Amino acid sequence: MKLETRRTELEALLASSKAPPPLLHPEMACVYREQIFRLHEALNSELETQRQEAAEIVRSLIEAIILTPSDDGMRGFRYGCGGRI
Repeated sequence: MKLETRRTELEALLASSKAPPPLLHPEMACVYREQIFRLHEALNSELETQRQEAAEIVRSLIEAIILTPSDDGMRGFRYGCGGRI
C-alpha cells in the first residue's frame, strides 16, 4: 500500500513539474558554426593578420589541454582537450 501511494505521489509530482532548461543555448550551434567558418577562412589565407585571427579562434575553442601519465608502464603521456571543441 505504501509503495502504491508513493508511486502516485511521484507521478503527480512529475506531471506538475516544469521541463528543465536546455543545457546549451539554442543559438550555440550557430555561434560554433560561425567560428569554424571564420577559422577555415583564416587558415586558408596567406595574410599574417588572418593567421593571427586563426590562432585566436583556436584559443577560444580550447579551454584546457590535459596531459595524463600513460598507465602502460612506458614513459609518456596521453593527452586530451577540454573546451568547446
